[in-house]
Amino acid sequence: MHGQITPRQWRLNAKLSLCAAAGLVGVTGRNPARTWQRWERGDTNPPVKIVAKVEELSQGRVKAADWVFIKKPGTRH
Repeated sequence: MHGQITPRQWRLNAKLSLCAAAGLVGVTGRNPARTWQRWERGDTNPPVKIVAKVEELSQGRVKAADWVFIKKPGTRH
């Protein structure tokens, strides 16, 4: 079994751009890449269906807990 990784690490290891990762899990809207970036940074949380899809695509290496960020006011990831 492989160790757990962050969503960003998974995306980079898979050689996916922000846009490609967003498209792979079905993110739509005006700017899917920016949406994905907000999730990676912990600015917002992805919907449960996206979390589940990434867990599947990453073969269980990215878990729901890997999306949870405790962000302090005024800090950036």
